[in-house]
Amino acid sequence: MDGVSSQLLHSNVPPTDEQSDYVRQLVLQRQQEALDLEEQYRITYAALLDIDARRKQNQRDIEVLGAVFAPIRRIPVELLAEIFQFCIPTLAGYDPNYRISDPCSVPIVLTRVCSVWREVAVNTPHLWTGLVLRLPNRHGNVNLPMVETLVHRSNPLPITVTIHSDQIGTSLYDQSTGALTILPAVFGIPQLVERVETLDINLFIRDIHHSLRQLPIPIFPALQTLILHLGKGQHWRRTLATFLEFFGYSPVKNIISNMSSVAPNEW
Repeated sequence: MDGVSSQLLHSNVPPTDEQSDYVRQLVLQRQQEALDLEEQYRITYAALLDIDARRKQNQRDIEVLGAVFAPIRRIPVELLAEIFQFCIPTLAGYDPNYRISDPCSVPIVLTRVCSVWREVAVNTPHLWTGLVLRLPNRHGNVNLPMVETLVHRSNPLPITVTIHSDQIGTSLYDQSTGALTILPAVFGIPQLVERVETLDINLFIRDIHHSLRQLPIPIFPALQTLILHLGKGQHWRRTLATFLEFFGYSPVKNIISNMSSVAPNEW
């Protein structure tokens, strides 16, 4: 502030015409300076944003380039395959919601990291030997081409298959014929039938024994363990007996049921 404006601001004396013109010019001058400062601020702020963006991009580049020296890149593929196997859930920690065909399951995720990991995962049969088919919808549909692909990847190892459904009712049946649709579809995959060593069936379905008797009896030449989790309905004994008859031509050594334990020589 100059002397004239300061004097006017600190007193109640009305300005003269000359002083009024002077103050008006001073206001216009300050307004122009404010516009100039606003423009300088905009330019400077934009420059700071640009510098900050380049700084962050530079940091990302450093991190990306640093990944080239990551120890895992130098691990032999044989050891990498061994490491991958520790990521797979075991039967002891079986989660009925886990599905190997799920896009978020461990084996599938490993195939999507990079081309090297995909090749290692696809060519490591141990990653694909635990096949859990959790029926996802009311029709009991299963993506059979996907199942065939996963079974092929486990070749030539024996496999463990779990067929799981917590739905009670007729959801696994063909509505027109009443026939059970899921079991013949899955059991129609030759490689699966030939190499399944452990079969875990979790089906809580009413009157399943009626449809089982309509199906051709399959022979599982490698089947060693049969695990049956069946609904505790009024016909559970008949259902259990039907399952035992259904698998009676396979060389099963261990049979585990939520109803009772059954020795093969007691069939």
